[in-house]
Amino acid sequence: MKRTAALLLALAMLALAGCGGAAKTADLNAVKDALAAQFDLSGMMALSEDDLLDMYGVKMDDVKQYAALVAKSSTSADEILLFEAKDAAAASRIREKVDGRYKAKLNEAKDYLPDEYAKISACKAETSGNFVSLIVSADAEAMVKLYHEAFK
Repeated sequence: MKRTAALLLALAMLALAGCGGAAKTADLNAVKDALAAQFDLSGMMALSEDDLLDMYGVKMDDVKQYAALVAKSSTSADEILLFEAKDAAAASRIREKVDGRYKAKLNEAKDYLPDEYAKISACKAETSGNFVSLIVSADAEAMVKLYHEAFK
């Protein structure tokens, strides 16, 4: 009886250990391509590493991979920022920069672009492990859902 109980306990522990699994990851360029396949992103342009530093203060030393698009028109608040940081500390630094950008976008649009202000207000930055994202779009809810599905 004791052997059976010990065997069952060992099997249960192995099963639970298998449930933990490795951290989820996603190819952010593939996510960007999936977004472009489902949504009209023709009014957006890709951002370079220099743009990320100039516009957001994000240093590439902190970034493992990224996909970033911003509206070509200054009257549109649309923006897609997807980052995988090199580690948790880098993710925290990137999140701080993304939050700063989000607040600046809100302040810029508040008095001049009420429709864009409402769009920005409905969106938020997210952090999950070493991944940081901000998706501002009229389709943000569906875009965020597609982004989350990339990690399943």
